[in-house]
Amino acid sequence: MNRRSSTLQMLGFTIVLLFAVVLLLTGLGVFGVPDANDFRDWDSYYEKRDALDAEWDRLFWESRKLHQEIEPFISRDFDDPNSFIETPEGRAAMKVLADKLKAQLSKSKALQRKANKLDRQYPPELVSKYAGYPRYDR
Repeated sequence: MNRRSSTLQMLGFTIVLLFAVVLLLTGLGVFGVPDANDFRDWDSYYEKRDALDAEWDRLFWESRKLHQEIEPFISRDFDDPNSFIETPEGRAAMKVLADKLKAQLSKSKALQRKANKLDRQYPPELVSKYAGYPRYDR
């Protein structure tokens, strides 16, 4: 009886030790267990991200229009020597276009900061883990 109880004690100790090791490894992040306390609103993330993407698209098309306005100042007619003479109206128009370009650049930088902040709140690896597919991985 004594031998049998010592074998059961060793078996019990081994099971408890194995459980403790698995628990420790899980705590260290070796096993990928989803965080049950992660109550982030993933629908809200996708809505915000879609809004940012729509804003990027709008900014892109504004940029295309602005570049079409700038094009005549960049590509001048080499056969016409008068096309290189700057006029006060031309300088004023270039200044207005340069200001528009600066404003657009600051808008795109602000939009990028918003996207980076959102991505820090919702890292891509979590997005793909919770959403089931990597929709917005970069």
